[in-house]
Order: sequence, then structure tokens, then C-alpha cells
Amino acid sequence: MNLSPAIQSAVDEGHAHARRIVLEVMREVYARLPYGAPFKLSDGSTGQIEKFSEPEEFEDGTFRFGFDVQIQGGKLDHIEFYVTQTGWGGIMTDGAAA
Repeated sequence: MNLSPAIQSAVDEGHAHARRIVLEVMREVYARLPYGAPFKLSDGSTGQIEKFSEPEEFEDGTFRFGFDVQIQGGKLDHIEFYVTQTGWGGIMTDGAAA
């Protein structure tokens, strides 16, 4: 689809803003996870969250961060998790702050 330069510029600016905010939110969430705080699991084992990979944007435009849950006293010794940004929404404005 061919967009006028003005509309393409607005779309590009909107995407750039979304990427900045997505990364900011992911960094905030990553920083707020309760690292090191032990918790009990249903099998009697104890889990503890540890940092794995910091938030980043990948070449395909997706954002992701990871953390491990280390487990003591269970059949599993750890579980790895990745948190991925799956979408966003917004509105186009005339440039005024919403």
C-alpha cells in the first residue's frame, strides 16, 4: 500500500514511539520481579526467580526477556521462561499529546 509521505511519517513515528514504550515497560516489569524471594510449590519444593536475559528488541521486531525459576527439593531443578510482547494498540492523533 502506498501512503503519502506525511501519513507514512506519522505511521513510522507511531511505531517508533510504541517500540520505545514497549521496551520501557518490559524493563520496568523485569526490574520488579521478586528475584531471590523463595516461594513454596505444591510438591513441597522451593522456587526462586533469577534473571536470565534482559529485555531486548530482536531483528524481527519482537521484544522479549527471560527469567529462570531455580527449584530446590523437587524433581525439576529449574524452569526457563520468556516473556514476549504480543501486540499493542493506539490511536492516531494530529500530533497533540493525548
